[in-house]
Amino acid sequence: MADEINLDDAINKWIKKVKSASELSEADRLDINMAGADVFEKALRDETNAKHRSSHKDESFGHAADNIGKYAPKGLSKDSGVKLGSFLVGWKNRYHAMNMLRLNDGTKKIIGDHFVTNLRQNSTVRSEMLKAEKERYDEILRKKGDD
Repeated sequence: MADEINLDDAINKWIKKVKSASELSEADRLDINMAGADVFEKALRDETNAKHRSSHKDESFGHAADNIGKYAPKGLSKDSGVKLGSFLVGWKNRYHAMNMLRLNDGTKKIIGDHFVTNLRQNSTVRSEMLKAEKERYDEILRKKGDD
């Protein structure tokens, strides 16, 4: 009978785990979201290289695929639509951002291929992002001492 689990102990352990999971600090939330942003950044870089890598050598700006980064938005209001504690993934300078916008959405003379839009909606990329975020979340919980 030594293997019996006391119901009160099991419930208390579960309540403690749920409480610690719901009380993540801002740094923990940023860390979890960073894991997902890393996955999307790599996928966006790979997609940009695959579909839009050119032989043009731009001395001042470089290639768009080499200038992708992630940013934590600062100073946004709650009405901006971007949740605080999240990351934006995109191009580091306006020159590349505008060119990629034109390639993605199209213009009168360019047919858009929607490579960024399709990547955002890609279920494989989304599941990889969630997997990375879950792994980071579980690691944070283990550090807190919860199993």
